[in-house]
Amino acid sequence: MEHRRLRQLQSRQQIPRRVWVVLVVGGLLTLANSSAARIPTFRHHAGHTVLLAAMICLVLLAIADVNNPFRGANRVPPDGFRLALETLDRLRSAK
Repeated sequence: MEHRRLRQLQSRQQIPRRVWVVLVVGGLLTLANSSAARIPTFRHHAGHTVLLAAMICLVLLAIADVNNPFRGANRVPPDGFRLALETLDRLRSAK
């Protein structure tokens, strides 16, 4: 029973706000560094910065999605948990 409570608490935990601040500030600093790079043409410079910004956004979205595994469009379905409960119930009743 103790392990169940621990899993329930862990499923409700989220990434601390400090970590989010570090991730976002790190992304902004990376973009600022990219803006300071000396690339010969503005077109290449803009393309490089846009691609880098898109990559940073995708990484932050992936982290946010993993942060809430039981909610959202890509949530973990309860099927595995139900199967485990059914198996445990069968094992208990077989004894």
